[in-house]
Amino acid sequence: MLRFDSSVLGTVVVDTHVVVWNPVSVLERISRAVTGIFVLCPFPNLLMPSSKENQKPVDQKSMGGISVAIYANQVKGRDAPLYKVATKRTYVRNGEYVTVTSLFRDDLPVVQHLHRWAWIRIYELQREWRQQHGAKADSSQEEAEAAEDVAE
Repeated sequence: MLRFDSSVLGTVVVDTHVVVWNPVSVLERISRAVTGIFVLCPFPNLLMPSSKENQKPVDQKSMGGISVAIYANQVKGRDAPLYKVATKRTYVRNGEYVTVTSLFRDDLPVVQHLHRWAWIRIYELQREWRQQHGAKADSSQEEAEAAEDVAE
């Protein structure tokens, strides 16, 4: 049994199982079923905008084509943000800048340095958040102070 639930856009009930869909996924499945070829829709973000689409990093640092960005993510059931780190390498190919996440062996010492910076910076961001929101200091603050001593 297949029926569309008109009360909630993007919901299909198939044999009492609820399947959430968006127009792009439906177009992709139809094109794959009819032609056997996977076709990408050129406008997926216009129909279903992503919440992380325009997220800007809290802080970032670059060194020799390698860059590290720190992002703050809000998680349900947690007041404090959860920090994540993204690493990427940028280089020039045929006159155009290309950004990738894969690294060469010789990139690893730079990545190690930048990740150490990010680790310390996340502790600083967590301490700043606790001070602004009046949260109790915990053992991670002691770890952050120890990390700062190591960095100096």
